[in-house]
Amino acid sequence: MTEKLAGLATHVERLRIGTSSRSALRVLSDGRTGLALLPYMSPYPRREYLHLLSEGLRQLHQGMTVTLDAYAKWEPGEWAGYAEALRPFQRQAQHAADLVSLDGDSRRLAEQASLLACRLIELPRPPRIPYEAFRRFFRHEPHEIRVLLDWERLDRHHEAGEVRVSLRMHRSDRGFHEVFAPWYHQDHTRPADFGEPGARPWRFSELAACDRGLSPTHQEKIRHFIGAYRDDEPSRPLHLSLATLDLLSGRSLVLDGNHRLAAILRLARESHEIRISEFRISVPLSRGLLPDLTHWPTT
Repeated sequence: MTEKLAGLATHVERLRIGTSSRSALRVLSDGRTGLALLPYMSPYPRREYLHLLSEGLRQLHQGMTVTLDAYAKWEPGEWAGYAEALRPFQRQAQHAADLVSLDGDSRRLAEQASLLACRLIELPRPPRIPYEAFRRFFRHEPHEIRVLLDWERLDRHHEAGEVRVSLRMHRSDRGFHEVFAPWYHQDHTRPADFGEPGARPWRFSELAACDRGLSPTHQEKIRHFIGAYRDDEPSRPLHLSLATLDLLSGRSLVLDGNHRLAAILRLARESHEIRISEFRISVPLSRGLLPDLTHWPTT
């Protein structure tokens, strides 16, 4: 039993640090095995085990509702393994809660584990993303969306059931011809304000090719991120979590991460391996939601 507690504690601690698919699966699979052994444990280690198991489930739920780590980094096979382990775990936890041979505290803790598992089951899985997780991640530093997005209006659309967040994965620089920046130009020769007559938004397929027509500030920031990405673990894929707004007709507007995206796309053209997690939000479009929508058809 001591060994099982130590192994579970290791993976619970790892879930506090980040939403590791391996640790999530171990908490569920080892937890299910431990739940089946509850009748054979003495009361104190049984309650200690259940407390630790519930903490692991709370950390896993927090990792899927407060951060976007799992959605950005887990592969489809990892999601499949997680889903396959989750429901049997919940059934085993509910079975333990119904055992009359257990003391009352243990049954309550097992019921708590079952309820936490039910909350995990209710969360959407890719390509759907919980709006609450998107909001918490992109509303605050260091990932705060810096364009003038009206979050209160967006929240009202969410309450009316009019918001959908979906995940799109990109592993190359292809597919960005209809992805736009909230930056503007005049005939690709000079920067422009978004309200300037004749101003046009930049496509990222254009930004990946050259700096011409960009402001010196944007050029400098893109060069900074190119250098930072080159220095940061070059043997691994370059990763970016990106917030975009669905403009309909296959187009989208980047809300956060514009300089980093331009940098990564340029490095992709140098044969660097990339992994871009695009969190695309679909909502009725209006200029009150975002002033940049002056350049796009609204709904």
